[in-house]
Amino acid sequence: MPPLIFSEAANWAFKPSITAWNRLEGRPRDTDFSRSLRAEVRDPLWMLCRQWQMGEFEGEDAGTAVEARFVTDSSRIQHYVGGSGPPTPYSDNVPLEVQVEQEAIRFDLFTQLQLGKTWIRLLRTEGLQPYIDSIYLVRCPFIKPVGVLANDLRASQTDTVAWLSLTDKRVPNGETLLNAISDGSHATWLTGLPAPDRSALMVLGQQLQQLFDRVYSQPDKASGDAWKQERLEYQFGVTINETDSLVSLEAEQYHQGHLDWYSFDRGASQFDGLMPATERSVQAYIPTPVHYYGMPHRRWWSFEDSVTNLGKLNTQTSDLATLLFAEFALLFSNDWHLVPCELPVGTFTRLDGVLVTDVFGLQTWVRPAGRGLDDDWQRWSMFNLTTLAQHDTADTRLLVPPATIKTMDGAPLEEVHFLRDEMANLVWGIEQTLSTEMATGEDGYESANQLLAYLQRSKAIPADPPGPAPAEGTPPAPLLTYQLGTTVPRNWIPFIPVNINPGSPQIRLQKAAMPEFIAHYGDTLVQSRTSLLEPASADKPLRVNEEEVPRAGAIVKRQFNRTRWYNGRVFTWVAKRKEAGRGEGSSGLQFDQVS
Repeated sequence: MPPLIFSEAANWAFKPSITAWNRLEGRPRDTDFSRSLRAEVRDPLWMLCRQWQMGEFEGEDAGTAVEARFVTDSSRIQHYVGGSGPPTPYSDNVPLEVQVEQEAIRFDLFTQLQLGKTWIRLLRTEGLQPYIDSIYLVRCPFIKPVGVLANDLRASQTDTVAWLSLTDKRVPNGETLLNAISDGSHATWLTGLPAPDRSALMVLGQQLQQLFDRVYSQPDKASGDAWKQERLEYQFGVTINETDSLVSLEAEQYHQGHLDWYSFDRGASQFDGLMPATERSVQAYIPTPVHYYGMPHRRWWSFEDSVTNLGKLNTQTSDLATLLFAEFALLFSNDWHLVPCELPVGTFTRLDGVLVTDVFGLQTWVRPAGRGLDDDWQRWSMFNLTTLAQHDTADTRLLVPPATIKTMDGAPLEEVHFLRDEMANLVWGIEQTLSTEMATGEDGYESANQLLAYLQRSKAIPADPPGPAPAEGTPPAPLLTYQLGTTVPRNWIPFIPVNINPGSPQIRLQKAAMPEFIAHYGDTLVQSRTSLLEPASADKPLRVNEEEVPRAGAIVKRQFNRTRWYNGRVFTWVAKRKEAGRGEGSSGLQFDQVS
Protein backbone atom coordinates (compact mmCIF):
# COMPACT_ATOMS: atom_id res chain seq x y z
CA MET A 1 0.00 0.00 0.00
CA PRO A 2 1.51 3.36 -0.91
CA PRO A 3 2.55 5.45 2.06
CA LEU A 4 0.52 8.33 0.78
CA ILE A 5 -2.66 6.34 0.81
CA PHE A 6 -1.95 5.03 4.34
CA SER A 7 -1.24 8.54 5.53
CA GLU A 8 -4.53 9.81 4.12
CA ALA A 9 -6.46 6.94 5.68
CA ALA A 10 -4.84 7.53 9.05
CA ASN A 11 -5.67 11.19 8.92
CA TRP A 12 -9.29 10.42 7.99
CA ALA A 13 -9.79 7.86 10.85
CA PHE A 14 -8.91 10.38 13.52
CA LYS A 15 -11.37 13.03 12.39
CA PRO A 16 -14.01 13.73 15.12
CA SER A 17 -17.69 13.03 14.34
CA ILE A 18 -21.06 13.03 16.23
CA THR A 19 -23.70 10.38 15.51
CA ALA A 20 -27.29 10.58 16.99
CA TRP A 21 -30.72 9.01 16.36
CA ASN A 22 -33.91 10.87 17.13
CA ARG A 23 -36.26 8.22 15.79
CA LEU A 24 -36.05 4.47 15.82
CA GLU A 25 -38.79 2.55 14.03
CA GLY A 26 -39.24 -0.36 11.78
CA ARG A 27 -39.62 -0.03 8.07
CA PRO A 28 -41.98 -2.83 7.06
CA ARG A 29 -41.82 -4.08 3.55
CA ASP A 30 -44.97 -6.29 3.81
CA THR A 31 -48.66 -5.35 3.97
CA ASP A 32 -49.66 -8.50 5.90
CA PHE A 33 -49.66 -7.96 9.71
CA SER A 34 -51.17 -11.31 10.67
CA ARG A 35 -47.97 -12.73 12.15
CA SER A 36 -47.11 -9.51 13.97
CA LEU A 37 -50.49 -9.49 15.69
CA ARG A 38 -50.14 -13.07 16.96
CA ALA A 39 -48.05 -11.94 19.98
CA GLU A 40 -46.11 -15.23 19.78
CA VAL A 41 -44.62 -16.55 23.00
CA ARG A 42 -41.17 -18.04 22.47
CA ASP A 43 -41.13 -19.73 25.89
CA PRO A 44 -44.49 -21.41 26.60
CA LEU A 45 -43.04 -23.15 29.64
CA TRP A 46 -42.55 -19.75 31.31
CA MET A 47 -46.18 -18.90 30.70
CA LEU A 48 -47.29 -22.23 32.18
CA CYS A 49 -45.19 -21.59 35.27
CA ARG A 50 -46.77 -18.18 35.73
CA GLN A 51 -50.23 -19.70 35.46
CA TRP A 52 -49.29 -22.33 38.05
CA GLN A 53 -47.86 -19.61 40.32
CA MET A 54 -51.09 -17.57 40.18
CA GLY A 55 -53.26 -20.63 40.90
CA GLU A 56 -55.06 -20.59 37.60
CA PHE A 57 -54.83 -24.40 37.33
CA GLU A 58 -57.01 -24.66 40.44
CA GLY A 59 -59.96 -22.86 38.85
CA GLU A 60 -63.32 -24.52 38.29
CA ASP A 61 -64.89 -25.04 34.92
CA ALA A 62 -67.88 -22.78 35.72
CA GLY A 63 -70.04 -20.88 33.32
CA THR A 64 -71.14 -17.28 33.39
CA ALA A 65 -74.49 -16.57 35.05
CA VAL A 66 -77.09 -15.44 32.54
CA GLU A 67 -80.33 -15.58 34.56
CA ALA A 68 -81.39 -15.30 38.19
CA ARG A 69 -84.94 -16.28 39.09
CA PHE A 70 -86.50 -16.06 42.54
CA VAL A 71 -89.86 -16.11 44.25
CA THR A 72 -90.82 -13.64 47.00
CA ASP A 73 -93.62 -13.98 49.55
CA SER A 74 -94.69 -10.56 50.86
CA SER A 75 -97.07 -9.75 53.72
CA ARG A 76 -98.47 -6.25 54.02
CA ILE A 77 -98.98 -4.17 57.14
CA GLN A 78 -102.53 -4.68 58.36
CA HIS A 79 -102.88 -2.66 61.58
CA TYR A 80 -101.24 0.20 63.39
CA VAL A 81 -100.97 0.30 67.18
CA GLY A 82 -100.05 3.68 68.65
CA GLY A 83 -98.71 3.38 72.18
CA SER A 84 -101.23 1.58 74.35
CA GLY A 85 -104.11 2.29 71.97
CA PRO A 86 -106.18 -0.32 70.14
CA PRO A 87 -105.14 -1.68 66.73
CA THR A 88 -106.56 0.38 63.86
CA PRO A 89 -106.52 -0.53 60.15
CA TYR A 90 -103.58 0.93 58.30
CA SER A 91 -103.42 2.13 54.71
CA ASP A 92 -100.22 3.12 52.93
CA ASN A 93 -101.98 6.23 51.60
CA VAL A 94 -100.49 7.92 54.68
CA PRO A 95 -96.74 7.74 55.46
CA LEU A 96 -95.99 5.82 58.60
CA GLU A 97 -94.06 8.75 60.10
CA VAL A 98 -97.15 10.93 59.76
CA GLN A 99 -99.31 8.25 61.34
CA VAL A 100 -96.95 8.01 64.32
CA GLU A 101 -95.94 11.63 64.90
CA GLN A 102 -99.00 13.69 64.05
CA GLU A 103 -100.77 15.48 66.88
CA ALA A 104 -103.78 17.72 67.25
CA ILE A 105 -103.25 21.26 65.99
CA ARG A 106 -103.20 23.85 68.76
CA PHE A 107 -105.37 26.83 67.86
CA ASP A 108 -103.14 29.78 68.56
CA LEU A 109 -103.95 33.28 67.40
CA PHE A 110 -102.25 32.74 64.03
CA THR A 111 -104.36 29.65 63.26
CA GLN A 112 -107.54 31.44 64.34
CA LEU A 113 -106.76 34.36 62.05
CA GLN A 114 -105.82 32.05 59.19
CA LEU A 115 -109.14 30.24 59.32
CA GLY A 116 -111.07 33.48 59.74
CA LYS A 117 -109.45 35.10 56.71
CA THR A 118 -110.05 31.94 54.65
CA TRP A 119 -113.73 32.03 55.61
CA ILE A 120 -114.04 35.67 54.55
CA ARG A 121 -112.46 34.85 51.19
CA LEU A 122 -114.92 31.98 50.65
CA LEU A 123 -117.91 34.21 51.47
CA ARG A 124 -116.75 36.97 49.14
CA THR A 125 -116.26 34.47 46.33
CA GLU A 126 -119.93 33.42 46.61
CA GLY A 127 -121.22 36.98 47.17
CA LEU A 128 -122.21 36.35 50.81
CA GLN A 129 -120.05 39.05 52.43
CA PRO A 130 -123.05 40.81 54.15
CA TYR A 131 -123.23 37.90 56.60
CA ILE A 132 -119.69 38.50 57.83
CA ASP A 133 -120.71 41.40 60.06
CA SER A 134 -124.21 40.29 60.94
CA ILE A 135 -123.45 36.67 61.94
CA TYR A 136 -119.83 35.65 62.15
CA LEU A 137 -118.15 38.68 63.70
CA VAL A 138 -120.82 38.65 66.40
CA ARG A 139 -120.70 34.93 67.16
CA CYS A 140 -116.96 34.37 66.64
CA PRO A 141 -115.06 37.00 68.64
CA PHE A 142 -111.49 36.69 69.84
CA ILE A 143 -111.48 35.75 73.52
CA LYS A 144 -108.91 36.97 75.98
CA PRO A 145 -106.74 34.33 77.66
CA VAL A 146 -107.78 33.03 81.07
CA GLY A 147 -105.67 34.34 83.94
CA VAL A 148 -103.72 37.46 84.70
CA LEU A 149 -100.39 35.95 83.69
CA ALA A 150 -101.71 34.73 80.32
CA ASN A 151 -103.06 38.22 79.53
CA ASP A 152 -99.77 39.82 80.50
CA LEU A 153 -97.83 37.36 78.32
CA ARG A 154 -100.03 38.19 75.31
CA ALA A 155 -99.73 41.92 75.97
CA SER A 156 -95.94 41.67 76.20
CA GLN A 157 -95.69 40.28 72.64
CA THR A 158 -95.60 43.26 70.30
CA ASP A 159 -96.43 41.31 67.14
CA THR A 160 -99.48 39.74 68.77
CA VAL A 161 -100.77 43.13 69.91
CA ALA A 162 -100.26 44.55 66.42
CA TRP A 163 -102.20 41.72 64.76
CA LEU A 164 -105.05 42.03 67.23
CA SER A 165 -105.31 45.76 66.65
CA LEU A 166 -105.53 45.20 62.88
CA THR A 167 -108.03 42.34 62.92
CA ASP A 168 -110.26 43.26 65.87
CA LYS A 169 -113.91 43.25 64.69
CA ARG A 170 -112.73 42.62 61.12
CA VAL A 171 -111.95 38.87 61.09
CA PRO A 172 -113.97 36.14 62.86
CA ASN A 173 -112.35 33.62 65.18
CA GLY A 174 -111.64 30.58 63.01
CA GLU A 175 -111.46 28.17 65.94
CA THR A 176 -114.97 29.02 67.16
CA LEU A 177 -116.31 28.75 63.60
CA LEU A 178 -114.63 25.40 62.94
CA ASN A 179 -115.93 23.95 66.20
CA ALA A 180 -119.44 25.10 65.33
CA ILE A 181 -119.20 23.44 61.92
CA SER A 182 -117.94 20.20 63.49
CA ASP A 183 -120.63 19.89 66.20
CA GLY A 184 -123.48 21.08 63.97
CA SER A 185 -124.26 24.32 65.83
CA HIS A 186 -123.37 26.29 62.71
CA ALA A 187 -126.73 25.34 61.22
CA THR A 188 -128.56 27.03 64.10
CA TRP A 189 -126.81 30.30 63.34
CA LEU A 190 -128.41 30.33 59.89
CA THR A 191 -132.00 30.08 61.07
CA GLY A 192 -134.18 32.67 59.35
CA LEU A 193 -131.93 33.18 56.34
CA PRO A 194 -133.16 32.59 52.79
CA ALA A 195 -132.94 28.95 51.77
CA PRO A 196 -130.38 29.50 48.95
CA ASP A 197 -128.06 31.47 51.23
CA ARG A 198 -128.43 28.97 54.05
CA SER A 199 -127.63 26.08 51.74
CA ALA A 200 -124.61 27.91 50.28
CA LEU A 201 -123.24 28.72 53.76
CA MET A 202 -123.58 25.09 54.81
CA VAL A 203 -121.67 23.96 51.73
CA LEU A 204 -118.94 26.55 52.39
CA GLY A 205 -118.69 25.31 55.96
CA GLN A 206 -117.99 21.79 54.73
CA GLN A 207 -115.40 23.16 52.31
CA LEU A 208 -113.66 24.98 55.17
CA GLN A 209 -113.56 21.78 57.22
CA GLN A 210 -112.17 19.78 54.29
CA LEU A 211 -109.59 22.49 53.56
CA PHE A 212 -108.36 22.45 57.16
CA ASP A 213 -108.15 18.64 57.18
CA ARG A 214 -106.24 18.67 53.91
CA VAL A 215 -103.69 21.26 55.05
CA TYR A 216 -103.01 19.83 58.52
CA SER A 217 -102.66 16.12 59.26
CA GLN A 218 -104.19 15.22 62.63
CA PRO A 219 -104.53 11.85 64.38
CA ASP A 220 -107.67 9.83 64.44
CA LYS A 221 -109.48 9.86 67.76
CA ALA A 222 -109.59 6.05 67.76
CA SER A 223 -105.79 5.64 67.52
CA GLY A 224 -103.65 5.99 70.61
CA ASP A 225 -100.92 8.55 71.27
CA ALA A 226 -97.51 7.11 70.40
CA TRP A 227 -95.53 9.76 72.31
CA LYS A 228 -94.34 8.54 75.71
CA GLN A 229 -93.44 11.40 78.01
CA GLU A 230 -91.58 9.23 80.48
CA ARG A 231 -89.33 7.98 77.66
CA LEU A 232 -89.18 11.19 75.58
CA GLU A 233 -89.71 9.14 72.41
CA TYR A 234 -92.35 7.39 70.33
CA GLN A 235 -93.51 3.83 70.91
CA PHE A 236 -95.75 2.09 68.40
CA GLY A 237 -96.19 -1.12 66.53
CA VAL A 238 -97.64 -2.64 63.39
CA THR A 239 -99.15 -6.04 62.74
CA ILE A 240 -98.56 -8.20 59.70
CA ASN A 241 -100.93 -10.98 58.76
CA GLU A 242 -99.16 -14.29 58.22
CA THR A 243 -100.59 -17.62 57.14
CA ASP A 244 -101.41 -18.83 60.62
CA SER A 245 -100.89 -15.84 62.92
CA LEU A 246 -100.80 -12.06 63.14
CA VAL A 247 -97.20 -11.08 63.91
CA SER A 248 -96.38 -7.78 65.63
CA LEU A 249 -93.43 -5.53 64.78
CA GLU A 250 -92.61 -3.07 67.54
CA ALA A 251 -90.66 0.20 67.49
CA GLU A 252 -89.92 1.10 71.09
CA GLN A 253 -87.22 3.76 70.66
CA TYR A 254 -88.15 5.95 67.71
CA HIS A 255 -87.26 9.64 67.93
CA GLN A 256 -84.96 10.31 64.94
CA GLY A 257 -87.60 11.51 62.47
CA HIS A 258 -86.97 8.85 59.79
CA LEU A 259 -88.25 5.30 59.89
CA ASP A 260 -86.37 2.37 58.42
CA TRP A 261 -86.13 -1.38 58.92
CA TYR A 262 -83.73 -1.02 61.86
CA SER A 263 -86.36 0.93 63.83
CA PHE A 264 -88.42 -2.24 64.33
CA ASP A 265 -88.08 -5.44 66.30
CA ARG A 266 -90.15 -8.54 65.92
CA GLY A 267 -92.42 -8.50 68.94
CA ALA A 268 -93.15 -11.33 71.30
CA SER A 269 -96.92 -11.00 70.97
CA GLN A 270 -98.84 -12.86 68.30
CA PHE A 271 -102.54 -12.64 67.64
CA ASP A 272 -105.03 -15.03 66.15
CA GLY A 273 -104.61 -15.01 62.41
CA LEU A 274 -107.22 -13.69 60.01
CA MET A 275 -107.33 -14.40 56.31
CA PRO A 276 -103.82 -14.84 54.88
CA ALA A 277 -102.58 -11.70 53.16
CA THR A 278 -99.46 -13.02 51.43
CA GLU A 279 -98.53 -11.85 47.94
CA ARG A 280 -96.31 -14.14 45.84
CA SER A 281 -94.38 -12.81 42.87
CA VAL A 282 -91.86 -14.41 40.49
CA GLN A 283 -89.02 -12.23 39.20
CA ALA A 284 -86.27 -12.99 36.69
CA TYR A 285 -83.26 -10.80 35.90
CA ILE A 286 -79.90 -10.96 34.15
CA PRO A 287 -77.12 -10.80 36.80
CA THR A 288 -74.83 -7.80 36.37
CA PRO A 289 -71.18 -8.12 37.47
CA VAL A 290 -70.23 -5.74 40.25
CA HIS A 291 -67.75 -3.09 39.12
CA TYR A 292 -66.07 -0.27 40.99
CA TYR A 293 -63.00 1.97 40.70
CA GLY A 294 -59.75 0.21 41.51
CA MET A 295 -61.20 -3.25 41.00
CA PRO A 296 -58.56 -5.84 40.02
CA HIS A 297 -58.87 -6.62 36.33
CA ARG A 298 -59.69 -10.12 35.20
CA ARG A 299 -56.94 -10.31 32.61
CA TRP A 300 -53.31 -10.62 33.63
CA TRP A 301 -51.88 -8.05 31.23
CA SER A 302 -54.51 -5.36 31.99
CA PHE A 303 -53.91 -2.50 34.41
CA GLU A 304 -56.44 -1.23 36.94
CA ASP A 305 -57.70 2.29 37.29
CA SER A 306 -55.36 4.41 39.42
CA VAL A 307 -58.18 6.45 41.00
CA THR A 308 -58.48 4.01 43.93
CA ASN A 309 -55.34 2.73 45.62
CA LEU A 310 -56.35 -0.24 47.74
CA GLY A 311 -52.79 -0.68 48.90
CA LYS A 312 -53.05 2.39 51.13
CA LEU A 313 -55.75 1.00 53.41
CA ASN A 314 -54.79 1.98 56.94
CA THR A 315 -56.35 -0.66 59.15
CA GLN A 316 -55.72 -2.73 62.27
CA THR A 317 -56.35 -6.36 63.06
CA SER A 318 -59.47 -5.40 65.03
CA ASP A 319 -61.03 -3.42 62.19
CA LEU A 320 -63.12 -6.25 60.77
CA ALA A 321 -65.20 -4.09 58.45
CA THR A 322 -62.15 -2.73 56.62
CA LEU A 323 -60.56 -6.17 56.44
CA LEU A 324 -63.72 -7.65 54.95
CA PHE A 325 -63.85 -4.85 52.42
CA ALA A 326 -60.21 -5.39 51.45
CA GLU A 327 -60.75 -9.12 51.07
CA PHE A 328 -63.77 -8.55 48.89
CA ALA A 329 -62.03 -5.91 46.79
CA LEU A 330 -58.81 -7.84 46.18
CA LEU A 331 -59.80 -11.51 46.08
CA PHE A 332 -63.47 -12.08 45.36
CA SER A 333 -64.52 -8.93 43.53
CA ASN A 334 -65.15 -10.67 40.20
CA ASP A 335 -67.30 -13.32 41.89
CA TRP A 336 -70.11 -10.91 42.83
CA HIS A 337 -73.13 -10.05 40.75
CA LEU A 338 -75.94 -7.59 41.23
CA VAL A 339 -79.54 -8.74 40.88
CA PRO A 340 -82.33 -6.16 41.53
CA CYS A 341 -85.28 -7.22 43.64
CA GLU A 342 -88.30 -4.92 43.48
CA LEU A 343 -90.45 -5.07 46.60
CA PRO A 344 -93.65 -3.17 47.30
CA VAL A 345 -93.63 -0.55 50.05
CA GLY A 346 -95.06 -1.59 53.38
CA THR A 347 -94.31 -5.31 53.14
CA PHE A 348 -92.44 -7.98 55.09
CA THR A 349 -90.83 -10.23 52.44
CA ARG A 350 -89.27 -13.66 52.56
CA LEU A 351 -86.82 -14.83 49.89
CA ASP A 352 -86.18 -18.57 50.13
CA GLY A 353 -83.41 -18.60 47.53
CA VAL A 354 -82.20 -17.65 44.07
CA LEU A 355 -82.10 -20.04 41.10
CA VAL A 356 -79.05 -19.14 38.96
CA THR A 357 -78.68 -20.45 35.39
CA ASP A 358 -75.31 -20.29 33.60
CA VAL A 359 -74.38 -20.37 29.91
CA PHE A 360 -74.13 -24.19 29.95
CA GLY A 361 -77.71 -24.54 31.18
CA LEU A 362 -76.69 -25.67 34.67
CA GLN A 363 -78.90 -24.38 37.48
CA THR A 364 -77.68 -23.64 40.99
CA TRP A 365 -79.96 -23.05 43.98
CA VAL A 366 -78.50 -20.34 46.27
CA ARG A 367 -80.06 -20.33 49.75
CA PRO A 368 -79.98 -17.46 52.32
CA ALA A 369 -76.76 -17.24 54.31
CA GLY A 370 -78.60 -16.41 57.55
CA ARG A 371 -80.79 -19.50 57.61
CA GLY A 372 -80.69 -21.96 60.46
CA LEU A 373 -81.53 -21.91 64.13
CA ASP A 374 -82.18 -18.57 65.71
CA ASP A 375 -79.87 -19.22 68.67
CA ASP A 376 -76.96 -20.48 66.55
CA TRP A 377 -74.01 -18.29 67.50
CA GLN A 378 -72.27 -18.99 64.17
CA ARG A 379 -75.22 -17.67 62.15
CA TRP A 380 -74.56 -14.30 60.51
CA SER A 381 -76.92 -12.10 58.53
CA MET A 382 -77.70 -8.48 57.72
CA PHE A 383 -80.84 -6.37 57.38
CA ASN A 384 -82.86 -8.70 59.62
CA LEU A 385 -85.00 -7.68 62.55
CA THR A 386 -84.08 -8.46 66.12
CA THR A 387 -86.46 -10.97 67.64
CA LEU A 388 -87.71 -10.13 71.12
CA ALA A 389 -89.03 -13.66 71.64
CA GLN A 390 -87.14 -16.90 71.18
CA HIS A 391 -88.03 -18.85 68.02
CA ASP A 392 -86.75 -22.12 66.63
CA THR A 393 -85.78 -20.94 63.15
CA ALA A 394 -84.22 -17.65 62.15
CA ASP A 395 -86.38 -15.02 60.47
CA THR A 396 -84.57 -13.84 57.31
CA ARG A 397 -87.35 -11.61 56.00
CA LEU A 398 -86.77 -8.03 54.91
CA LEU A 399 -89.02 -5.16 56.06
CA VAL A 400 -89.70 -2.25 53.70
CA PRO A 401 -91.66 0.25 55.83
CA PRO A 402 -93.86 2.87 54.16
CA ALA A 403 -91.52 5.69 55.18
CA THR A 404 -90.80 9.04 53.58
CA ILE A 405 -87.69 9.71 51.53
CA LYS A 406 -87.23 13.41 52.33
CA THR A 407 -88.89 15.62 54.94
CA MET A 408 -88.79 19.39 55.28
CA ASP A 409 -88.33 20.39 58.93
CA GLY A 410 -89.59 23.73 60.13
CA ALA A 411 -88.07 25.96 62.77
CA PRO A 412 -88.71 24.70 66.32
CA LEU A 413 -91.95 25.93 67.82
CA GLU A 414 -90.87 24.63 71.21
CA GLU A 415 -87.50 23.42 72.44
CA VAL A 416 -86.65 22.07 75.89
CA HIS A 417 -83.13 21.23 77.06
CA PHE A 418 -82.92 18.60 79.77
CA LEU A 419 -79.64 18.83 81.67
CA ARG A 420 -78.20 17.71 84.96
CA ASP A 421 -77.10 20.18 87.64
CA GLU A 422 -74.84 18.29 90.01
CA MET A 423 -74.31 21.27 92.32
CA ALA A 424 -78.05 21.67 92.95
CA ASN A 425 -78.66 17.90 92.65
CA LEU A 426 -81.51 18.56 90.21
CA VAL A 427 -82.46 18.04 86.59
CA TRP A 428 -83.65 21.15 84.78
CA GLY A 429 -85.99 21.39 81.83
CA ILE A 430 -84.91 24.65 80.20
CA GLU A 431 -87.56 26.07 77.89
CA GLN A 432 -85.12 27.37 75.31
CA THR A 433 -87.79 28.15 72.70
CA LEU A 434 -91.42 29.07 73.42
CA SER A 435 -94.33 29.08 70.98
CA THR A 436 -95.85 32.52 70.57
CA GLU A 437 -99.42 33.42 69.63
CA MET A 438 -98.28 33.93 66.04
CA ALA A 439 -97.01 30.31 65.66
CA THR A 440 -93.34 31.22 65.80
CA GLY A 441 -90.58 30.27 68.20
CA GLU A 442 -89.36 32.83 70.73
CA ASP A 443 -86.31 32.66 72.95
CA GLY A 444 -87.28 31.70 76.49
CA TYR A 445 -84.92 34.18 78.14
CA GLU A 446 -86.08 37.00 75.85
CA SER A 447 -89.72 36.21 76.61
CA ALA A 448 -89.09 36.51 80.36
CA ASN A 449 -87.33 39.85 79.84
CA GLN A 450 -90.20 41.13 77.69
CA LEU A 451 -92.71 40.20 80.38
CA LEU A 452 -90.74 41.99 83.08
CA ALA A 453 -90.26 45.04 80.86
CA TYR A 454 -94.00 45.15 80.13
CA LEU A 455 -94.86 45.02 83.83
CA GLN A 456 -92.38 47.79 84.62
CA ARG A 457 -93.69 49.92 81.76
CA SER A 458 -97.45 49.47 82.14
CA LYS A 459 -97.96 48.66 85.81
CA ALA A 460 -94.97 50.45 87.33
CA ILE A 461 -93.59 47.32 88.96
CA PRO A 462 -89.92 47.75 89.92
CA ALA A 463 -87.43 45.10 88.97
CA ASP A 464 -86.44 44.63 92.62
CA PRO A 465 -89.43 45.59 94.79
CA PRO A 466 -88.35 47.35 97.99
CA GLY A 467 -89.10 45.84 101.35
CA PRO A 468 -91.50 47.35 103.90
CA ALA A 469 -90.42 50.62 105.56
CA PRO A 470 -89.19 50.18 109.15
CA ALA A 471 -91.54 51.45 111.86
CA GLU A 472 -90.56 54.20 114.23
CA GLY A 473 -88.58 53.05 117.23
CA THR A 474 -87.44 49.80 115.63
CA PRO A 475 -83.81 48.86 115.99
CA PRO A 476 -81.55 49.25 112.96
CA ALA A 477 -81.37 46.43 110.42
CA PRO A 478 -78.83 43.71 111.17
CA LEU A 479 -75.57 43.65 109.33
CA LEU A 480 -76.23 40.12 108.03
CA THR A 481 -79.17 39.08 105.84
CA TYR A 482 -80.35 35.48 105.59
CA GLN A 483 -81.77 34.23 102.31
CA LEU A 484 -83.52 30.88 102.14
CA GLY A 485 -82.67 30.33 98.50
CA THR A 486 -81.72 32.13 95.30
CA THR A 487 -83.82 32.18 92.17
CA VAL A 488 -83.37 31.05 88.56
CA PRO A 489 -84.74 32.36 85.22
CA ARG A 490 -88.43 31.79 84.60
CA ASN A 491 -87.77 29.30 81.80
CA TRP A 492 -85.87 26.89 84.10
CA ILE A 493 -88.29 24.18 85.28
CA PRO A 494 -86.91 21.83 87.99
CA PHE A 495 -87.29 18.05 88.04
CA ILE A 496 -86.79 16.38 91.41
CA PRO A 497 -86.08 12.67 92.02
CA VAL A 498 -89.00 10.73 93.52
CA ASN A 499 -89.34 7.11 94.59
CA ILE A 500 -92.21 5.54 92.69
CA ASN A 501 -92.28 2.22 94.56
CA PRO A 502 -91.71 2.07 98.32
CA GLY A 503 -88.92 -0.34 99.17
CA SER A 504 -87.41 -0.07 95.68
CA PRO A 505 -84.39 2.08 94.78
CA GLN A 506 -85.89 2.97 91.40
CA ILE A 507 -86.59 6.69 91.01
CA ARG A 508 -88.04 8.96 88.39
CA LEU A 509 -87.67 12.65 87.66
CA GLN A 510 -90.89 14.45 88.54
CA LYS A 511 -91.69 17.94 87.35
CA ALA A 512 -91.71 20.56 90.12
CA ALA A 513 -91.95 24.38 90.18
CA MET A 514 -90.00 27.34 91.46
CA PRO A 515 -91.66 30.07 93.59
CA GLU A 516 -92.80 33.17 91.70
CA PHE A 517 -90.28 36.00 92.05
CA ILE A 518 -92.50 38.73 90.54
CA ALA A 519 -94.44 40.24 93.44
CA HIS A 520 -97.28 41.28 91.11
CA TYR A 521 -98.50 37.66 90.84
CA GLY A 522 -98.45 37.00 94.56
CA ASP A 523 -97.27 33.90 96.36
CA THR A 524 -97.61 31.42 93.46
CA LEU A 525 -95.42 29.04 91.48
CA VAL A 526 -93.79 29.58 88.10
CA GLN A 527 -95.64 27.47 85.53
CA SER A 528 -94.15 25.94 82.40
CA ARG A 529 -95.27 27.35 79.05
CA THR A 530 -94.46 24.57 76.59
CA SER A 531 -96.65 21.61 75.74
CA LEU A 532 -93.58 19.40 75.99
CA LEU A 533 -93.69 19.83 79.78
CA GLU A 534 -97.44 19.42 80.13
CA PRO A 535 -98.54 16.15 81.81
CA ALA A 536 -100.59 13.71 79.76
CA SER A 537 -103.47 13.97 82.25
CA ALA A 538 -104.36 16.57 84.86
CA ASP A 539 -104.47 14.04 87.70
CA LYS A 540 -100.98 12.65 87.09
CA PRO A 541 -97.70 14.60 87.35
CA LEU A 542 -95.13 14.62 84.57
CA ARG A 543 -92.42 12.06 85.26
CA VAL A 544 -89.39 11.22 83.14
CA ASN A 545 -87.27 8.10 83.47
CA GLU A 546 -83.90 8.87 84.97
CA GLU A 547 -81.97 7.07 82.21
CA GLU A 548 -83.51 9.37 79.58
CA VAL A 549 -81.43 12.30 80.89
CA PRO A 550 -77.77 11.16 80.78
CA ARG A 551 -74.79 13.28 81.69
CA ALA A 552 -74.83 14.79 78.21
CA GLY A 553 -78.49 15.72 78.61
CA ALA A 554 -81.23 15.61 76.00
CA ILE A 555 -82.91 18.13 73.68
CA VAL A 556 -86.58 17.73 72.71
CA LYS A 557 -88.09 19.85 69.93
CA ARG A 558 -91.59 20.35 68.59
CA GLN A 559 -91.84 21.53 65.00
CA PHE A 560 -93.83 21.48 61.77
CA ASN A 561 -92.88 18.89 59.16
CA ARG A 562 -93.84 18.67 55.52
CA THR A 563 -93.43 15.95 52.90
CA ARG A 564 -94.87 14.75 49.61
CA TRP A 565 -96.02 11.13 49.36
CA TYR A 566 -95.76 8.85 46.34
CA ASN A 567 -99.36 9.61 45.31
CA GLY A 568 -98.57 13.34 45.10
CA ARG A 569 -100.40 14.34 48.28
CA VAL A 570 -98.68 16.83 50.59
CA PHE A 571 -98.71 16.19 54.35
CA THR A 572 -98.09 18.84 57.00
CA TRP A 573 -98.00 17.78 60.61
CA VAL A 574 -96.52 18.66 64.00
CA ALA A 575 -93.88 16.23 65.30
CA LYS A 576 -91.40 15.91 68.15
CA ARG A 577 -87.70 15.18 67.88
CA LYS A 578 -85.12 14.16 70.47
CA GLU A 579 -81.37 14.51 70.13
CA ALA A 580 -78.32 14.40 72.36
CA GLY A 581 -77.69 17.30 74.70
CA ARG A 582 -74.63 19.48 75.15
CA GLY A 583 -73.42 18.43 78.57
CA GLU A 584 -74.13 19.40 82.15
CA GLY A 585 -75.01 22.87 83.41
CA SER A 586 -75.29 24.96 86.53
CA SER A 587 -78.31 27.04 87.50
CA GLY A 588 -76.55 28.89 90.31
CA LEU A 589 -79.29 27.84 92.71
CA GLN A 590 -78.09 28.04 96.31
CA PHE A 591 -79.80 27.66 99.67
CA ASP A 592 -79.20 29.17 103.14
CA GLN A 593 -77.25 32.20 102.03
CA VAL A 594 -76.04 34.84 104.49
CA SER A 595 -74.87 38.18 103.16
